[in-house]
Amino acid sequence: MFATLNDTNKVIGYSKDPWMTAIELTDQEYIRQISSNGYFLYLGNDVFEEHAFEPPEPTQEEINEAALAQQNIQQQKAIRELALMQAVALIPQLSEVKVFNLRYAFPQWRDLIGTQIFKSEIPYIMYNDDFYMVNQDHLVQAEWVPGTGTESLYSKVAQPGAVATWVQPLGAHDAYNSYGSWLPKSDPVTHNGSTWISSLDGNIWEPGVYGWVIYTG
Repeated sequence: MFATLNDTNKVIGYSKDPWMTAIELTDQEYIRQISSNGYFLYLGNDVFEEHAFEPPEPTQEEINEAALAQQNIQQQKAIRELALMQAVALIPQLSEVKVFNLRYAFPQWRDLIGTQIFKSEIPYIMYNDDFYMVNQDHLVQAEWVPGTGTESLYSKVAQPGAVATWVQPLGAHDAYNSYGSWLPKSDPVTHNGSTWISSLDGNIWEPGVYGWVIYTG
């Protein structure tokens, strides 16, 4: 016999088979809770034996659908990885504009959490709709979100043509490069009310101090 429940998950009856119309329990029969994953077999004398529901065997059609879905997942993953490899290989030949236009070929930061990334394999990442250059190899951790405080790991890439505010580089990995070189961070920047362009690669100096000239357009 199988116990049945009321809306508060108390046993109120039993039947010979699961889910059949229940026979009401007598006042003398014990009321018990039931787990959401099974049922109680009533053995009499106020004794219930708990059983887990056996999952139904999948049909061949369900098996085929699951296999096809898994194949599609693997195919989409392979396509993304191939697109990333092609984008990385093309970077040395592309202008900043074209690299920026390829930004959606690079993975989202949140999808990399918990993995070790190498700058040579993943030189850029997306964070929501912002584009960042990866500055060094590192283990991606959830608390190291691209933006303020993680500049040693990621440098935000401004849309080409937009003039960004100069930010003090922390080292060679995020230094500015000479204007027109098509290297990362070679666009004009604003600082102290003027627009500047770097006259040298690997520039960590402040505009107006060394390595910069006023940009006149």
